[in-house]
Amino acid sequence: MFGIYLTPDLIGSEAFKSLSRWSLFVYFRFLQKRQFERKNISNKKKNERRILNNGEIIFTYREALKMGISERNFRNSIDELQAKGLIDIAKYGKGGRSGESTLYWIDIRWKHYNTEHFQPPKKPRIKDTIQGRGWTVYNAKKKLKAADKNDSAMSGENDRSLGKNSKKRLAKVTEVKKCKIVAIG
Repeated sequence: MFGIYLTPDLIGSEAFKSLSRWSLFVYFRFLQKRQFERKNISNKKKNERRILNNGEIIFTYREALKMGISERNFRNSIDELQAKGLIDIAKYGKGGRSGESTLYWIDIRWKHYNTEHFQPPKKPRIKDTIQGRGWTVYNAKKKLKAADKNDSAMSGENDRSLGKNSKKRLAKVTEVKKCKIVAIG
């Protein structure tokens, strides 16, 4: 069975109405990836549907790029969909050459969005995983060193780039003049 099936309660929900453009686009793609199993129940007139691949839905960054969604927009969409209870992460992938992709499931937490019964995602996306390692540390140290040099230049100490006249002007500017403050009133 192909297509996107939306229920009236989903369309009318606050979570669905507040989605951004990219989040809607990504959510529709998740809904396209569902595979259903129909159960005919003799007691009821309705056919019951169950998602067969829930928890095994794969949507990679590479696939999003091919669809015209930037990495940043895709990441933000995943965060928004997860925060509003429309999807959740079943298993984290390692990405890259390992071949392990993140597995998602379609969630129903959106029914309680903005109520006291709303529950946060079970496995929120891990953010800032490289903080404190590699080039981020190197660049942070480099910025600190540059800031230290700027501070010493402003004080006029240990800086060879300032000439004698500049040092004298800096000394005059930084010199505190004593003056009398008189309150009127």
